[in-house]
Amino acid sequence: NRCSAGTVAPLQNSHACTPCEAGKYQANEGRLTCEPCQPGHFCAEGAVEPQPCPAGRHSNSTDLSDGADCTPCEPGFTCTAGSTAPQECGKGSYAAANESSMCAVCSSCAAGYYQGSPCRPWADRTCKLTEPGFFSSDGVNTRTKCDPGLTFADAPESVACTPCSNCGSGMHEATECLPE
Repeated sequence: NRCSAGTVAPLQNSHACTPCEAGKYQANEGRLTCEPCQPGHFCAEGAVEPQPCPAGRHSNSTDLSDGADCTPCEPGFTCTAGSTAPQECGKGSYAAANESSMCAVCSSCAAGYYQGSPCRPWADRTCKLTEPGFFSSDGVNTRTKCDPGLTFADAPESVACTPCSNCGSGMHEATECLPE
């Protein structure tokens, strides 16, 4: 009688098979010892093969017995199933939550809004409403001041400056055309 996979006979020629302890596995029949679990994986008692740490978790340990023993990825990092270490989100992407398995693409500010805080590996960009006297185009993420005396933007959320009007001959402007 040979011990089945996931079990071992600790004494040679023994007919008593015992399951591999948690954190170890045995893929083959008739073995005397169990193998340590692999990094990025966990092995329950009697495991025939290592199971990958779930997506959003990682581990470089070789003695885990449950997927919950794998370490959660922190914001700014991602972990695919079976990860041995977290991977930081690259430029232009972020992962805001714990246990992320993929990075999201940073958003752009809509027209009339500009960047309040930049996109970072752990947080998306925030956008602020453009104030009077400034404008912002779609996806630019910055605001531009209107040219004093030439253009103006009198409302928040402006997407362009409006040219000042010129008075006709013999007339003058009652107020100076300035950005608000």
